[in-house]
Amino acid sequence: MIRFNFAISEKNRKIIDSLDKVIFEGFVEGFEEAMEIAEDAVKDFAPVLTGSLRNSISSGTNITARRMHGWVGSDKIYARIQEEGGTIRPRASRYLRFKVNGRWVFARQVRIPPQKYMERGIISRLDEIQSAIESVTVRTVKEK
Repeated sequence: MIRFNFAISEKNRKIIDSLDKVIFEGFVEGFEEAMEIAEDAVKDFAPVLTGSLRNSISSGTNITARRMHGWVGSDKIYARIQEEGGTIRPRASRYLRFKVNGRWVFARQVRIPPQKYMERGIISRLDEIQSAIESVTVRTVKEK
């Protein structure tokens, strides 16, 4: 699985730990919303042939007493090479075999250029991702 991780530094975690429970709950909600925004942003930039890669992109959070961690990623085996680029070589035979425009093609290797869909997606909405934490925290505190 390829993932982009967002983690809260230890210094900031100590500040969060000292917050009132309501503020902390708001912060958690904001963090979760930020991960959903990041997921949508990555999906917007994902390469689409069949839609399988885009549909496999998900996000989540893991919040414990000592750590707050969020991730966006895909469990597709080809997600990493689409993001970072690389060369594909056959494992069990001398040639790769695949169809291009309805015709079978044989190749000893194929170079996949980097798509950087995850990186571009996150960067394109970074301000929105960061402000979600603050705005949802403030809204939650005001509601309670």
